[in-house]
Amino acid sequence: MGRIHTALTHGDTNALATLVDFSVLKESLREQVTLSVTNKVAQDAKDETSRKIGLAIAQGVINHLVNTYVTPSGLSSLVAGQPTEEAKDKSKTPPPDAEQLRHAFESAFFSYESASRFIFSVAGKSGEVTRFVLMRSGLDWKLNQILLPINP
Repeated sequence: MGRIHTALTHGDTNALATLVDFSVLKESLREQVTLSVTNKVAQDAKDETSRKIGLAIAQGVINHLVNTYVTPSGLSSLVAGQPTEEAKDKSKTPPPDAEQLRHAFESAFFSYESASRFIFSVAGKSGEVTRFVLMRSGLDWKLNQILLPINP
């Protein structure tokens, strides 16, 4: 996690690209958000037609947000515990500075789930916990999943 912290702090996108499996990470986030939205639309839809329309619109929005948000600056915001809404609109919230990232890393908690799976957990301002999952790839570790504090 130290190398990811350094890459985030210095805005080193090349280093971050070697430490994060962005394609796997995007797919994981897309699945989590899609499941949550699908459940919500199914609860709120008045009929099958409105459910299908709602899901089609939601899928387009989800894809756009994941592709826009899962970037080096988006990861910086998540690690610093900034809410998603603030991190998406860069005109309202500047990217986290080194102090915010340092605080996030100092207040985080870590655990090994196995010899090849490491969890780095950060509590946001509202207390909800986001978990960053690193998997061993040979001798190196890569971030490949972020477990968001969303209710399916």
